[in-house]
Amino acid sequence: MTKLKYEPKNLLDSFCAQKLVEHQFTWCITGVAGFIGSHLLETLLSHGQKVIGVDNFIASDLSNLNEVQSSLTKEQWERFTFIESDVCHLKANHPSLKKVDFILHHAALGSVPGSIDEPELYHKNNVEGFLNVLELAKKLCVRKLIYASSSAVYGENNLTMQKEGYTGTLLSPYAATKITNEAYAQTWHSCYNLPIVGFRYFNIFGSRQDPTGSYAAVIPKWIQCLINKEQIEIYGNGLQVRDFCHVQNVVFANVKACLTNNPRLEGQVFNLSAGEPINLNSLAQLVIKKLSHSLELSDLSEAIYGDARPGDICNSQADTSKITQELGYAPLINLEVGLEEVINWFLMQTNRSPKSKVKFEYTLQ
Repeated sequence: MTKLKYEPKNLLDSFCAQKLVEHQFTWCITGVAGFIGSHLLETLLSHGQKVIGVDNFIASDLSNLNEVQSSLTKEQWERFTFIESDVCHLKANHPSLKKVDFILHHAALGSVPGSIDEPELYHKNNVEGFLNVLELAKKLCVRKLIYASSSAVYGENNLTMQKEGYTGTLLSPYAATKITNEAYAQTWHSCYNLPIVGFRYFNIFGSRQDPTGSYAAVIPKWIQCLINKEQIEIYGNGLQVRDFCHVQNVVFANVKACLTNNPRLEGQVFNLSAGEPINLNSLAQLVIKKLSHSLELSDLSEAIYGDARPGDICNSQADTSKITQELGYAPLINLEVGLEEVINWFLMQTNRSPKSKVKFEYTLQ
């Protein structure tokens, strides 16, 4: 297996890196202890930025902050301020939020099956929380607000490639919360001139993604199963196509959207993926092949199949021409390299002693 030296400070383009050298901004990340939020935190702190993080630990894990802290210098970590709060209750007069330049909103409940089970909970967290963040950004007069939408808004349609402006039948309450947020974002931009950009994420994966539970994302769940010498399970026939995107591409797009002075970005929503669609059967074999370099998997080469899950989209491929044209985005990490990174991370977690983990200590702000 290729040994990937994974250093977030090296995973931005020269434009972003230079901008961050020239100026120390203050960034607010909601959902900072989550999978994506913690990667945003690590990259920004490693580039000398100041970060205010918000989380209530309902859909995130303190260990993610432990890991970020252990990867940084003491000086870098001291530029991080943590607020333990629900985004529904966050107030603009909070003393730590007075000089925020950018807000990266990633606090949400993100499971399609979970939203089918508990639609009211998802509405409260995803929609009401987002409305409060919109008001927060307006009152703070931020330079830009970036928010996470989802490819789930495309629902089921007849398009081979999903393109902004075309949606189909929504298949879950989760999708409904995300398309509602997009409507609110466009409204706040047109009514209040709020500088805001949305990204429709397509199957994000990477280190720190939770492999446990019935709602776990497929790549971390399969890797953990194989490490545990268990067969992987595919829901449906495995011909469903997904467009997997490594988390560091998400970090790059968020940072570049904030630092790019292009008025055509504002009030818009963009597909964000790596542009490498693959069906689940092929993905399963690729994961097995990558892991077989480190583990004996000969008896686990065949997946088992279960019923298709309600709310799952059959074909999810992103047309990224809009984000390429307006933002100059191109993925920094492809699927194969991304899989190597996340597999190496899971293998390190398996071999790591609990005593070697750094304890994250913080004072509530």
